[in-house]
Amino acid sequence: MKRRMGSAIVIIAMAATMIVMRTQARADDAGFVWAYALHDSYSNDTFYSADFTKPFGPSAPIRPYGELLLQRDSQTTTGVLPQTFNDNYGLAAAGIQLQTNSGLRLFAQIGTSFDFGPAIQNLPTSSHFDGRGGLEYDRDWNAPPSGGSRYYGTFFGDFIYYSRYRNALLYFEAERGREFGSRTYPLQLYFRLSGSQDTQRAYYNDAIALAGGVGFLVLGRHGPSVGFTEAFNSYTTAVPYGVLRSYWSFRPQITYGASF
Repeated sequence: MKRRMGSAIVIIAMAATMIVMRTQARADDAGFVWAYALHDSYSNDTFYSADFTKPFGPSAPIRPYGELLLQRDSQTTTGVLPQTFNDNYGLAAAGIQLQTNSGLRLFAQIGTSFDFGPAIQNLPTSSHFDGRGGLEYDRDWNAPPSGGSRYYGTFFGDFIYYSRYRNALLYFEAERGREFGSRTYPLQLYFRLSGSQDTQRAYYNDAIALAGGVGFLVLGRHGPSVGFTEAFNSYTTAVPYGVLRSYWSFRPQITYGASF
C-alpha cells in the first residue's frame, strides 16, 4: 500500500509542470512536445510521459488543437490509484481552447484512449471514449533569461474534469527560484509548494507537498533539464490504516520541451 499510494503527488506535480509548459507554448503557432522521465524513491517507481500538442488555424484567442499523449510507469501491476496520470495508456484527442494573454486557458476536448503497454486489471485502460475539459491559469515573474533579476517565480493552477475517471481534479503549484552561473547554462535552485483536491474525495488526491531542488540546463535553454528534488508530502484527509499520513521522497528527473 505504501508503494502504491505514496507517489500520487509525484505524478500530479509532474503533470502540472507539463501543462504549464504546454500552455506557454500554445501562444505560438508551432506544435510542442513535452517529455519527462522521473523516479520516486518512496514508491520505488519510475514514470515516463511524452505529450505532443498542435494548434491549428489562424492565431486567435479561440483555436482548435490536436493532442497525442503516451504514458508508462515501471510498476505495471502495483501502480498508483486512481491512475489519473501514470497508468499505461495513450490518448489521441482533438479540442478547442480559449487562451488569453493573461495566462488563462479554457478548453474542452474529446478523443480515445488506448492501451500503451500492459493494461492494469480493473482500471479503465482499454480503448474507449475520453473527454476532458476545464480551465488553467499560469503566471511567471522575471522569467529567465530576459528578466533583470536572476530570481524568478511561477504559479500554475487548474481544475479539470476527466470522463475517464468520472472525477474532477483541482491542482495548484507555486515556485520561487534563483539562477546561478552562466545565463546560457545556468544552475537553478528552487522551492515549490503544491497541492491537490478531487471531487470524489479520494485521499491520495487530497494532499499538499513542499519541495526544494536543483536543476541543470546541461545543453542550454533549448536542451533537456536534469533535476533533483527532495519533497515532504502530507495527505490532508484521513488515510486508511497502514498508510503513512506524511512522507519524504527523493526525485531525480529528466525533462525536455521543444517546438516542432
